[in-house]
Amino acid sequence: MKKLQTICGILMIFLFAFDPCTAQIADINTPQKKLENGQYIQMGTYNGEPILWRCIEDTERNEILLFSDKILCFKAFDEESNEWKNSELRLWLNSTSSANEYYDEEGFLSNTNFSETQRQLIKTVNHSVYLPDLNDNERPFKNKYRKGRPHGDEFEKISCVSELEFVMGGKSESVEDKIFLLNERQIFDIYSFMGTAARDITHKLNDEYYVDNYSYDYWIQSPYSFEFGDDNDNNSAVCTISGEYDDQPHEAYYDSFVKYIYNERGDKYAYRNVTEKSGVCPAFYLDTDNMIINSGSGSNDDPYIIDGIINNTSTQLSDIPVFYNGSEIVFDQPPFIENGRVLVPMRAVFESFGAEVEWNGGEQQITAVKGNDIIQMRIGDHKITKNDIVINSDVAPRIVGDRTFVPLRVIAECLDADVEWIEAEQKVVISKAEE
Repeated sequence: MKKLQTICGILMIFLFAFDPCTAQIADINTPQKKLENGQYIQMGTYNGEPILWRCIEDTERNEILLFSDKILCFKAFDEESNEWKNSELRLWLNSTSSANEYYDEEGFLSNTNFSETQRQLIKTVNHSVYLPDLNDNERPFKNKYRKGRPHGDEFEKISCVSELEFVMGGKSESVEDKIFLLNERQIFDIYSFMGTAARDITHKLNDEYYVDNYSYDYWIQSPYSFEFGDDNDNNSAVCTISGEYDDQPHEAYYDSFVKYIYNERGDKYAYRNVTEKSGVCPAFYLDTDNMIINSGSGSNDDPYIIDGIINNTSTQLSDIPVFYNGSEIVFDQPPFIENGRVLVPMRAVFESFGAEVEWNGGEQQITAVKGNDIIQMRIGDHKITKNDIVINSDVAPRIVGDRTFVPLRVIAECLDADVEWIEAEQKVVISKAEE
């Protein structure tokens, strides 16, 4: 009884109404499907845009590493520290907070960007992170903790990703993360497989930051300290990676970001001060044992759309009936609560409202039409539109098995219906005046 009362309270406060549509998925795979190097995976969103990840096998750890295919945003590494463990960037990337203090936006792992089942696919791992020597007046390629080919009493400088194999290793500490930045070993593996470690920027950044033949650099997790100026003030920096796009060396300046394009072999391995803004390309290790591939072939144009298996963190509501204007809605899969919100199979709800539903598999988009009202939503996207008006939902539509689930309250409100929890009868009642 207490459990049902708890669910009652959740339903009374959070219920959303969304109409149903059974998505006809072309490719339903088992969690055991083997991923291959270079394949594309879509999971989660950032700034309302689906995140595209690249896949590579980390043979050293025997894990599947996913790294963002593009730069998602530009952020400072920290206000002063170049140690990954204590950096603001690390705290933001691993935060689920809805009001993150570091960059005045939600944490990267917040409900806006990832569902609970998607977060379950992101492994928590311990990994080694290089440490800086704050008293060492050296470039990152000559840091005394780094291995390299001897050159007198010094180490040979490098500036190209292709030579990272000669500097990998050094003094490190173990850090526990879900989301992290890549290190030199991972960058070199990516470079060896793909022929480049450079990144372009996401579509939503193009208008603000895009410049032809521009070398966008992005943070990796390794620190670099150096001294400069007449007073030998210590200043902190972190290593970065950028691409080599031009035939002639020159400097490119744009919107307070200073980037350098060099005529050198391979992608550039350099550094940037922690307070400057640089690109953010997150990475994580994938829990393939609990992964569901809902659709796609793994190509750039048709990435795998993945999600996690519903487990005990999602409450099934199979014993709680849902009625619409006096008639019980029959679901072929039971609704469930995720992050305090009720999700229901789409087609059953939409057909109860008399709406027509269209599924666009390529865009992972659902369009429901009822009279003059057009409602559109996309798998994994928290933004739902009704007649071009954007409505933000705490939970995004998602695919479970071969059914699309949608948040109930939002759909009901889009179709001008009322949702009520009848505590005495332990049921959900949706009502709408006859038209």
